[in-house]
Amino acid sequence: MNTGGRVLRRIGVAAAAVALLVLLPVSTAFAQPSGGVVHAFFITADVGSGPGPILFHGAINAACTEILGNNVDQVVCPNGTFDVNHSANGGTPSFNLNPVTCIATVQIVGVPFSFQNGTGAYAGIGGNGLATIRVNQVLPRNSDGSCNTSETAQPVAGLEVITATANVSFAT
Repeated sequence: MNTGGRVLRRIGVAAAAVALLVLLPVSTAFAQPSGGVVHAFFITADVGSGPGPILFHGAINAACTEILGNNVDQVVCPNGTFDVNHSANGGTPSFNLNPVTCIATVQIVGVPFSFQNGTGAYAGIGGNGLATIRVNQVLPRNSDGSCNTSETAQPVAGLEVITATANVSFAT
């Protein structure tokens, strides 16, 4: 029985999105010249949708847009761009399904990613970190009333939240 295969597969692309954001309102965007720790937060109402907002605080303070790719996402900020490479495998997944509500929860902790190809304020960016991806989806029901966990089942609704922390550096 493949109870989480579809959800996990769809998360792969979004996880790659390397949701690097943090829930802090930021009015200006800038990078600290020496680097340091950065926290990120990304939320979307549909798994793998994009482009989407991504918020950073710490060594990068910016409200940006993330354009999802298969293995590399592009982050576009007011003062430059950079890529988030999430091609490395890793992370510990867990899956839970409430058979009464058909709400499925998938969480993957420790998803690796790295920064590269910066422009503007992010020229020379480097570093890596780990993300946590949490997806909640309402699964459709089969004709007998049970939850449809098929990989081809289209979720009724969903919400994805990605949080991440990384150490970054910038070329001097």
